Amino acid sequence: MQIAGITTEWLGGVDARYDINELSRLPTAGRAVLPATSDPLNFSETDHVHLLDLSAYAQATARWTPWFRSVIGIRLDHIHGIDSGTNSGRASDSLLQPKVSLVFTPADTTELYLSAAVVFTATIFEVSRKLPPRHNRSASDRSPER
Repeated sequence: MQIAGITTEWLGGVDARYDINELSRLPTAGRAVLPATSDPLNFSETDHVHLLDLSAYAQATARWTPWFRSVIGIRLDHIHGIDSGTNSGRASDSLLQPKVSLVFTPADTTELYLSAAVVFTATIFEVSRKLPPRHNRSASDRSPER
């Protein structure tokens, strides 16, 4: 698409992922699993974790000159997890992630860019659910510990 002599390309899409994870905590000695009869604490756990990740994104690339372009994008991720094993529970969270890039091409073989974005790092479902309340917050609510 061309507006006022500036070529703009649009891109968008959706993505979905569903994972089923079997997690076991078994007693070991020397990295070998102990048989149930040798386990003095009778400790073992099994969890069935289901994770659903849904995302949608859109981006626009404007080509201002043959050697300069800008990219503006946004992505929305939603993750939902269910643990139906020993430590049953549910958790979900969403994050909106904007991104802006400026790309300079001073030569055919060279590109220089400046980029800023919000980065999403998913934590393991069980770990985030088990931490004390001050740690069990969304990424946008976290501040450095003192």
